[in-house]
Amino acid sequence: MNAKTDFEKTEEFKDFLDCVRIEITNDHMAQSSVTVIKLKPEQVEDLDAIKANLEVDGRTFEFDQASNKLTIDSSECSNDE
Repeated sequence: MNAKTDFEKTEEFKDFLDCVRIEITNDHMAQSSVTVIKLKPEQVEDLDAIKANLEVDGRTFEFDQASNKLTIDSSECSNDE
């Protein structure tokens, strides 16, 4: 009985988004405006939701299906993001 409840899936998704946001912040502090995240196959299914939750003005996303890597480019974001 390893089936996850909807709540657990939601919490897992929120935790994943928090980790990505931390990674974006760390990259920004290191003077990089591009973050690359490798997605697990089950995360690829939620790609649109991931992008929607990380979307800000000027941020772009590029997904490479061959490697399951999501490139998040924040170089065009305003400074107050």
